[in-house]
Amino acid sequence: MIPLRPELVSEMNNPLIFLSHSGEDTPFARELAQLLRPTGVDVWLDVERLQPGDRWGQKIEDGLRQATAMVLYVGKSGVRHWVDQEVRVALDRSTKDPDFRLIPVLGEGSNPEDLPLFLKQYQWLDLREGWSGASQGRDRKEASLR
Repeated sequence: MIPLRPELVSEMNNPLIFLSHSGEDTPFARELAQLLRPTGVDVWLDVERLQPGDRWGQKIEDGLRQATAMVLYVGKSGVRHWVDQEVRVALDRSTKDPDFRLIPVLGEGSNPEDLPLFLKQYQWLDLREGWSGASQGRDRKEASLR
């Protein structure tokens, strides 16, 4: 389970986490969403929210606007294309709203050196060694979600 502190969840008031990921990382994003939900947050994940016929650009914008936080799963493809656009929105929002959280999650194959410059300023959760590594170094990982 992802160690979100209960007081953080209660501070967020009906927390909705927008989970950003590249298409090739969808299986990992689904798993991450399943780990987050038991902590009491709702997760906006495109493959679960978008329906046939939806104007997905508008739906993604709506999801980003409604979210109280963004979790960015970064796999081996890094931050490119639409993920880059979502990150830019989240960076702008976190600058204007100090309560909005942006939490990068480094997955297998990711390289922290390849993160966009401004994203490097945010403490990340390091899962590059897989999900089993998430239980190790709990204090650092909890700090990354503060």
